[in-house]
Amino acid sequence: MALNLQKGGHHLFLHSRSGVRDKALMEGGGTECTTPAEVATATEFIITMLPNTTDVEAVFIRGEWRRVRSYAKRQTSDRYELDRAACN
Repeated sequence: MALNLQKGGHHLFLHSRSGVRDKALMEGGGTECTTPAEVATATEFIITMLPNTTDVEAVFIRGEWRRVRSYAKRQTSDRYELDRAACN
């Protein structure tokens, strides 16, 4: 999915708990961010790609994204508006 977004002309800001390993994304102009807050302040939209419920919980409930989520204001059931300045 990320490669297709990149091929469509979107600049990607990437973050992975284990480091970005996809060289094609980096060679295609992707920017690796060291923290979720860095992603949040650099982007307009955030798309997550997590394989299962355990990983979703690890990232959004117990992990670093929990702090970023606390700055989000719920707009609809699956959309949030983020106060980017508060993430810094």
